[in-house]
Amino acid sequence: MTLETVTQHVFNFFNICEGVLWIGIALGFAFVYGRRRQNGDLMAAAGLLFATFGLSDFVEIQTGGWYKPWWLLAWKSPNLLGLAIVYALFRRRSLK
Repeated sequence: MTLETVTQHVFNFFNICEGVLWIGIALGFAFVYGRRRQNGDLMAAAGLLFATFGLSDFVEIQTGGWYKPWWLLAWKSPNLLGLAIVYALFRRRSLK
């Protein structure tokens, strides 16, 4: 096995783990949302954003990078921005 093949296998493995992690976090938000309605809008948004971000990691395996093709970067960027906004809104509500 060549170094390039091993590197590709490691890349794929970590992207699978990352995708499963983000989707697991999304399911955690869904579970908590189902049990508590406080900040439900933010939990629903965070769950959706984490789920779509996780799915993008599975696409990344096929494309070979988060920046190629351009539309994958265009998919991931709004997710990260959305998560930052959700976090900021949550912090603002928590400090009131």
